Amino acid sequence: PFADSSSLPTYLLSKEVKKHLSVAISGDGADEVFGGYRKYFSEKWHFLSLLFPSFFRTFLISVLRENKDSKFGEISRRFSRFLDNQSGNYSERHAKWLSQIKKEDVESLLGFECNDFDLIQLLSNLRKNFKNPINSMLFADFSLPLVSDMLVKVDRMSMANGLEVRSPFLDQDLVELVFSFPGSYKIGFWKGKKILRETFSDRLPSWVRNRKKKGFEIPIANWLTNDLKSLLDDACSVNTLKKINIQNISMVDSWKEQLLSGKKDTSWQLWTLISYVQWTRSRGII
Repeated sequence: PFADSSSLPTYLLSKEVKKHLSVAISGDGADEVFGGYRKYFSEKWHFLSLLFPSFFRTFLISVLRENKDSKFGEISRRFSRFLDNQSGNYSERHAKWLSQIKKEDVESLLGFECNDFDLIQLLSNLRKNFKNPINSMLFADFSLPLVSDMLVKVDRMSMANGLEVRSPFLDQDLVELVFSFPGSYKIGFWKGKKILRETFSDRLPSWVRNRKKKGFEIPIANWLTNDLKSLLDDACSVNTLKKINIQNISMVDSWKEQLLSGKKDTSWQLWTLISYVQWTRSRGII
């Protein structure tokens, strides 16, 4: 099963590129090696969250409305996620950033404990390779989501169109060199990929170097509440949920209600559910 919604635009892009080329290069790995994701700033500025007492963070998260399709809603979503992912130790915070659905929610959905895979312990083990917290996060992302999500997505979607994609930022010598640098070399005051921006400052125009980080995403929340609402309704139906052995149906109902009301962006959780339902049907499981 694969629930990264950016696989859809990756497939369409690969389809168009294949009309002109058989081999292409991608920038995969640059974020994990050079520090391009916003969550690295979250760790850098973690101390600021301590200004907000736990009960106040919980209150703010409950009242903030999330909507990726509006500027204010997106700012609200980012701030809410920042506050929600600040509790616990380093590994617990990182696990929250990596999880589409929290472990306790997965266990509640399934009705039993999931002890076969302990993400927090795995992150703790990976962290031992670096003393610097930023490099620790980079290495964990390099070892986990890059390998099991990003590269899988590009490989499946490109090869489905007969396109070969290569990733020069994952050259072994380059990766080993950059990981030998302190994390402060990679994360600036407000911008990531500090080394890349400075290295190519005389080769790339300022509008490229200073461009804001933008994920390769689709408006999945908007689609699920409009054109793809039938997929949402089907996956969230009691009949479907029982077939895939979901025990906590009220949690799924809550996700759906929050998305449709615009109170909280639960599109990632719901897309994961939809993807799993479609996978089980493709395999004849249900």
